[in-house]
Amino acid sequence: MSPDNPTKIPIVFVHGLWLHAESWNPWIEFFHENGYDAIAASWLGDAATTEPTRRNADAVAGYGVTEIADHIAQQIRLYQRRFRAGSEGTVSQVCDASPWTTVI
Repeated sequence: MSPDNPTKIPIVFVHGLWLHAESWNPWIEFFHENGYDAIAASWLGDAATTEPTRRNADAVAGYGVTEIADHIAQQIRLYQRRFRAGSEGTVSQVCDASPWTTVI
């Protein structure tokens, strides 16, 4: 995950348990086509794609919500600018952990 263009509005998608960041690919493509810098955050232990992550499910085991939220917040900090985020579950914790997020 890296900031593609500092002039584009960033959107960070965060997937839930039992999914992979790839699940956001259609939405990322849609928002890229419409002028946004859309990306999907990874979870601790995620491989680059879904299949290797499934084959090595133990790599994502044993992490708590706080560890996952901190990992996602570190990815958001790469942008060093403010974000808007939803206010449910892990996303709320990410917003609390990152000075560059705004809960709406």
